[in-house]
Amino acid sequence: MLLVVILLMTPYLILSFFCSPIADDFSFAYQFKYSSYIKLVHETYLHWSGRYFSNALIYLVPITLTLFSGYSFFSLISIIAIPLSFYGLLRNVFRNASQSFAGLLAIGLSLIYLNNLPSLSEQVYWYTGSVVYHWGLVSFTCWMITLVSFIRTDNKRKQNFYFIGSLILLIITAGFNEVMSLIMLVLLGVMTFIQIRRNLALKPRFILLFILMLCCFAVMVISPGNAVRQTAYPHAHEFYHATGYSFMQAGRFVIYWVTNPTFILMSILYAVNHNSLAQHSGLIRNSFYLHRWFSLSLLFFIVFLAAFPPYWATGILGQHRTMNVAWFFFLWLWFINVSIWMNHLKKNISIKKSMSYRIITATVISLLFFGNERMVLEDLIRGDAQTYHRELTERHRDLRGKTSQHVPLKALSVRPESLYIIDITEDPDHWINESYALYFEKPKGSILLKE
Repeated sequence: MLLVVILLMTPYLILSFFCSPIADDFSFAYQFKYSSYIKLVHETYLHWSGRYFSNALIYLVPITLTLFSGYSFFSLISIIAIPLSFYGLLRNVFRNASQSFAGLLAIGLSLIYLNNLPSLSEQVYWYTGSVVYHWGLVSFTCWMITLVSFIRTDNKRKQNFYFIGSLILLIITAGFNEVMSLIMLVLLGVMTFIQIRRNLALKPRFILLFILMLCCFAVMVISPGNAVRQTAYPHAHEFYHATGYSFMQAGRFVIYWVTNPTFILMSILYAVNHNSLAQHSGLIRNSFYLHRWFSLSLLFFIVFLAAFPPYWATGILGQHRTMNVAWFFFLWLWFINVSIWMNHLKKNISIKKSMSYRIITATVISLLFFGNERMVLEDLIRGDAQTYHRELTERHRDLRGKTSQHVPLKALSVRPESLYIIDITEDPDHWINESYALYFEKPKGSILLKE
């Protein structure tokens, strides 16, 4: 079974070799090339965004040293980081389980995560989006690993080590993006409340973590750059507009996720094996110390929280990068809720081994027909991903060689859904065209599409 899930991950890994830099990548790479790095990060915080940690990463595009091949390698590492971080967390939750069991769960969960992402291309195949959102989630998972280790260890020296690690990772993770910071604040608030309510020994340290999280959130939200950026959006800070549309988007995406056949089948598999999993985890046996109705409401509230910041700041949802973050948390909280409700109902579902294999087979088949796995396979089999990469590579090579004042470029013949983000336009003054002109050192207004 482990071999099967590894094979299902393979198309995502192969696709990483066909991604290419686009749009913001060129703008950030140009600025890194000709400006002081420290000054760039500082000015970005003051004049554009309060994301104090990801601001330091967006300028380190792998093309800054003309390493276009490094761009694909970064995407490859981004995908591998998903099951690796999941494995680390699951090993902490299921400490008595075997490594192969934790590995199977980690890759299986990674497949569901990748399959249902609202925007796969923006999450792992585009550097600018990946370092702000995807790597924020990887960092969050690493933070949870240190936090669970801190809670579970009885060794004082190790406990102090994990606590310091959790402090450092909290500061880092909270600085990736507003959605991540807001959700972390809520989740840490819940954990701190549990510690206080149960009068647990770690209560003072959780209070300290929560206060630190509040400070990190404030550093991001009240940054001068956020205020400057929001002036560009006329519908920013309209509470009823932001709240109403956030609720609608939350409902839309929750329905989309829970009706996915693969997600339904994986939920059935989890429910069937719940009691076996509970034997390896005290957290599951104790329902994660959450009341069933609270955990259920939290599941949907998290999705609302992911939609609200962009609507509040800009008046629009824009791209689906923030909903990618929502999906990550929804996925984990969904299975937490399944455990909590299974414990409440005291159900011990048992099925024949042959039926379990049939459900697993149906799950694998559904991955191939529903969601991003199918999309990736189609783009690879049709050759669209390869054509897309080849045409962009030729475009970049031509741009290096041309010295004319006007550089007309061919439009892409294919736009593979699994990779495509955005492209240059017929308007030479469009910001994407200008990003190309800056990076490839062409005159302003010289980049345009051929008629």
